[in-house]
Amino acid sequence: MKISASLPIEIVSSSESHLLAEKLIESLLRHVRNGVKTIFIPGGQSILPFYNSLENRMKEFKEVQFCLTDERMVPLVDPASNEGQIQRSFPQLYAQLISFHQADFMNFLTAIQQQDFINILGCGSDGHFASLFPTDEKALQSDLFHTFRKANENYHRHSLGYKFILQSKEIFIWICGEEKGILGQYLREDEQSIPFVKLLHERKNLNHPITLYADDSARGAFENQWSNAN
Repeated sequence: MKISASLPIEIVSSSESHLLAEKLIESLLRHVRNGVKTIFIPGGQSILPFYNSLENRMKEFKEVQFCLTDERMVPLVDPASNEGQIQRSFPQLYAQLISFHQADFMNFLTAIQQQDFINILGCGSDGHFASLFPTDEKALQSDLFHTFRKANENYHRHSLGYKFILQSKEIFIWICGEEKGILGQYLREDEQSIPFVKLLHERKNLNHPITLYADDSARGAFENQWSNAN
């Protein structure tokens, strides 16, 4: 599917999220075979089918380090912690995870800029990814790293910066569920304060691809929302 001549996006889809996860893993492995050694992954609940598949295939990623795209800065035992969720449920993945909580995390990001890396982004129904939200005026100006605190939360979120994400060798966006179809409406309205929309506009100026991985319900709703604009 092409959004427009100036805003292309490829969509990979499957009827089942676990099958979609396997397709994404095969795409990641192509990069790994070409020397990529760092993959950033999202937190949250919708990405769990990917975590499950990845945990079962970690032997194929033995030379790769993983890192979250964002983390809520709470103790790992707190249910809000993305890293804590991985620690409790996905031990092989956790063993190769770079922690947002480590003291030299900024040094890690600085060094990674000199290498090829991949980003998998989970996108919310409001069009945010990582902890870059439409309501945060500074999110799309962020460089290496970003900190944000939502009004209804008593903790800060630490996130990869927007400009750092743009340096990825490839970006994969993971969406599941019919409710994510609204992202097509955001594209139609061309509201570039929404990170998802801004990202797709930015990609036309870069050489690296962006691919949307969607289950069938998300893809159908997304395409319907976009076709309403055309």
